[in-house]
Amino acid sequence: MYKDYIKERLGREMIETEEGFVTYAFNCLGLPFTHIYVEDIYVKKSSRMKHVARSFMDAMSILGKEKGVDRLIGSVCVGANGSDNSLRAAIAYDMKLLSANANAIYLYKDLK
Repeated sequence: MYKDYIKERLGREMIETEEGFVTYAFNCLGLPFTHIYVEDIYVKKSSRMKHVARSFMDAMSILGKEKGVDRLIGSVCVGANGSDNSLRAAIAYDMKLLSANANAIYLYKDLK
């Protein structure tokens, strides 16, 4: 039901597995280049440290390439639980700094 809600209310898509989910959207941030924005990744505690989040990011990269977008964008909410782990994971995924504000850090990875 949450998948239907975010599609209708927020225009976001979602992929869900037994291990977790990823929410995303195309060209939603008003940036001067095409992009797929990964808004949320959630991995159940029992599946963490098993490369599930990396698998979600790989799927988003493939989807972005199939759609012909320039960049994969992700964000880390500074005050969220586990934000330090999320930032380390993004950097390990070869993402680069796009911008930051008091609440979030935005990172990107070129797909072309």
